[in-house]
Amino acid sequence: MSKTTRRDEQDPTPEMMLKMAEDQVDWGLRKLKDAVTETAEHGGGDKKVGDAVNDMRKAIQTLFIERDRFEKLHPTGTDGVGIDLDAARAEIGRRLDRLREQSGTGEVSAKPE
Repeated sequence: MSKTTRRDEQDPTPEMMLKMAEDQVDWGLRKLKDAVTETAEHGGGDKKVGDAVNDMRKAIQTLFIERDRFEKLHPTGTDGVGIDLDAARAEIGRRLDRLREQSGTGEVSAKPE
């Protein structure tokens, strides 16, 4: 006898999970921007910036995991839905460049340590 798992109507859909992951990245970028700005203005916020960078890494990792799950459920070509990971990487790079430019430090690395 096989066990069938039914999705509860209150369970988030894959689309909802992807949107939540994207919102988490946006939140992380705002938090990082605020930490960099505060450090540039007042100094001494290295821990706060480091924490924000770690949060950002986790948010980006979550986004990629959720996009991968979504892509597996909705492969490109079957229903016209596709996620352009290159465009996502480019957008993240642009946002990090803006953070670097705004902080004037040039020390926010786009590459993992």
